[in-house]
Amino acid sequence: MYKGTNPSALKSRDMIISAMFALLKTTPYTSINVKLLTDEAKVSRQTFYALFANRDEVIQCRLEAVFSDYQAALAKLPTTMHVLVTLFFQFYETHADLFNCLLDNHLENLLTVNAKRCMQALDLANKSIYASDFIAAGLTQILSDWHQRQDIDLQTLVALTESLLNPAAV
Repeated sequence: MYKGTNPSALKSRDMIISAMFALLKTTPYTSINVKLLTDEAKVSRQTFYALFANRDEVIQCRLEAVFSDYQAALAKLPTTMHVLVTLFFQFYETHADLFNCLLDNHLENLLTVNAKRCMQALDLANKSIYASDFIAAGLTQILSDWHQRQDIDLQTLVALTESLLNPAAV
């Protein structure tokens, strides 16, 4: 994935990312190939491969930015389960189009990978990578299940999730 600062490359990168999420709204991820993506972005295959190794990296690039913002927001607040869960679902609301595109295309694994990195960086549960991974995977799985059902409001979902992850606080 391109990490440089060349304005032309950054513009092409952003065009490819925008094209990916525009396509995901109408086309299943499994049907999006590099040719379709580059045609939609109006860039060459050579440009695509100069910036990304594959389609997943396109999505990964956007998710890294979102989860970086989530992590920065968490760093400003006390790291409690309530804050962690509430902010996670607030970020879902803020970035619902992005998250819903991924959930609709069964790409929860990409959300989980990014959530895990974020939780690990927060050093939850006294450096226990298993606890961080459990919380990250739990949050993304609950979001995925709720996305399919939407049988309760988001506020209730936050309270339910918090009670599952921190039953002593309820």
